[in-house]
Amino acid sequence: MIEGSYKEQYARLRDYAEELKKANKGSTVVIQTEQVGAQAIFLRMYVCLAGCRQGFLDGCRPVIGLDGCHVKCPYPGQILTAVGVDGNNGSFPIAYAVVEIESKQSWIWFLRMLIEDLKITNCLSYVFISDKQKGLIPAIETLLPTVEHRIKSHNYALVGSRNGKYETRG
Repeated sequence: MIEGSYKEQYARLRDYAEELKKANKGSTVVIQTEQVGAQAIFLRMYVCLAGCRQGFLDGCRPVIGLDGCHVKCPYPGQILTAVGVDGNNGSFPIAYAVVEIESKQSWIWFLRMLIEDLKITNCLSYVFISDKQKGLIPAIETLLPTVEHRIKSHNYALVGSRNGKYETRG
């Protein structure tokens, strides 16, 4: 149960990360901080649970949807997500991160972690789908220059709407 102030909860993030790793053996949980004087200030956190990673690799199509949304609380930021498509055209969570801002640098950080977790070596085997998120397209072009990348024009296209229209990066 989560109790206490936001400040108290941020102070316990490392405990949360350790619990995630303990309860989900083989999971990747990375917290990045920035030193300001003697204090470590939270910058980013990445989570890819082992079961989600293995479920994606064993049972999903090689399609990965990437998205970001605002965190509205006293400590603003962005949540970045990677979602797969299962055999029933349903969404399948792969990984998520909480970052300071949505930028090329934060997307590169997230994508590097994701590429490592999924052991992506052959970009031609995957299709990435996204909105035109801030910094995402340059990040994909930097890290995955040969991957097929589609821009979705409808927010529900990834989660099974048959009416979603796609356009290729141009």
